Amino acid sequence: MNSKDATTKEHENHENHDYLLGKHEEHEMSRPVTVLCIYRIAQGKEQEFQKTLASHWPTLDRAGLVSSEPSKVFRGTGKDGKTSFIEILQWKDDKASDLAHHTPEVMAVWEPMGALTTGMEFINIEPISL
Repeated sequence: MNSKDATTKEHENHENHDYLLGKHEEHEMSRPVTVLCIYRIAQGKEQEFQKTLASHWPTLDRAGLVSSEPSKVFRGTGKDGKTSFIEILQWKDDKASDLAHHTPEVMAVWEPMGALTTGMEFINIEPISL
């Protein structure tokens, strides 16, 4: 191995070591992902859904899937008289929502939530300057 090859190999080893220690470039790190969740609730299931929703963010937090910012939750009624809950939460990164689907504790919350709704919508959002 010539000195150029040795220097290249040493640089690669240094980069791998830094990556393992969390010293990689910011563009390699995934940023938090903010999502707007709209839950359309089956008639007569509003109180049960609200009780279930109360455990949603704490469960995601215990699983290490969300940022430290607690979710914001709203309840509203459309002109049709139907109730929806809106939740804004922040996944810790772009892989967390996929990982949540493989986390039994999360699925134990999501399955009952789904059974109490007539539909759900999830929109990734980000603030903008106007």
